[in-house]
Amino acid sequence: MYDRAALERALSESDRPPRIAVSLPHFLALPALLQDSELAAIVPRPLARALEQNHSIATYELPYTTTPVEARLLWHERVEGEPSHDWLHEILRRAAEDLRHGPQGIAASLSSPHRA
Repeated sequence: MYDRAALERALSESDRPPRIAVSLPHFLALPALLQDSELAAIVPRPLARALEQNHSIATYELPYTTTPVEARLLWHERVEGEPSHDWLHEILRRAAEDLRHGPQGIAASLSSPHRA
């Protein structure tokens, strides 16, 4: 979920690299792990904003640049026009629209869930 190559470059340029204490397979444990500790986590910006709103957690931008991630959706033409696929395409289109508006658009979309 993060730009590991950019992190490794940043760590290799540091005089005192930080220790990696914990690696989690998912984000559900983060609030309990981070609260009242001196640990930090690298998470996607929308998740960081949501955690900051609901827990005593501060968010900061990474001190190094990362490579943007491109996501694409491919589907077979024979499912074009099927209601279930049209529904999924619309949900994904709306999610991508929120991403185009930057962090503020993402945070707003987290507070009011989309209904199909």
